[in-house]
Amino acid sequence: MMSVTSAEAMRSTAPGVNEYELAAVALLKFLLSGARGEGYRAIVATGTNAWHGHYFRLASTLKDGELLLYDYAPDFRYYRSDIGRMWPVNGTFTKAQRALYGYIVEYHQTLLRLLKPGASPRDVLDVAAEEMRLVLEKTTFAEPHHARAARTALEFRGHLSHPVGMAVHDVGEYRSGKLEPGMVISVDPKFWIPEDRLYIRCEDTILVTDNGVEVLTAGAPLGPDATEQTMREIGMLQSLRG
Repeated sequence: MMSVTSAEAMRSTAPGVNEYELAAVALLKFLLSGARGEGYRAIVATGTNAWHGHYFRLASTLKDGELLLYDYAPDFRYYRSDIGRMWPVNGTFTKAQRALYGYIVEYHQTLLRLLKPGASPRDVLDVAAEEMRLVLEKTTFAEPHHARAARTALEFRGHLSHPVGMAVHDVGEYRSGKLEPGMVISVDPKFWIPEDRLYIRCEDTILVTDNGVEVLTAGAPLGPDATEQTMREIGMLQSLRG
């Protein structure tokens, strides 16, 4: 369900669309798919609105050239999920946007590969940072301050964000111990670019299994190429407008 709504929001995105319209499209998909409603207040943040991590006003109109942050999931049978994606309003990442978002997507995929039962979250973050240090050295960013901002992700300790369950930020503590089968957590790598007032991130909800992890939100387009391909499809919003 989270996958379907994220993809629908991507398809419905275009310059001139309002943030609240994308939230409305997603909520409609939640309800049509059997959800009881939203799991938390919609974060649909275009441009510098994304700098405010839990922006909820839905008051801006999408503009050509901006990136959009989408973070919205349903309440399905009293259980919540959590998902975050970013995509370009006009459907095509600029070279600068692709470098930034592509970097954090690779960080995300590195974390997913390292997560498994018995692993220490602290060790996972340490190993991921070392692997991503090599990626950082090979990545060409459009601006020096973009590279500096991406480097801060190597030191950030919140990429494995929070438990997810009957609340989107559910009770429980997992960071100081080891991962166990049955744990459900948010994987949410991120970094901030103060000079541009941008916040770059992507998020999935994962279940720790006996052999590794299952990404409960895996069907949502993640990487830049898959995102652009999805955005070339006709969206529900445009279909309703005729």
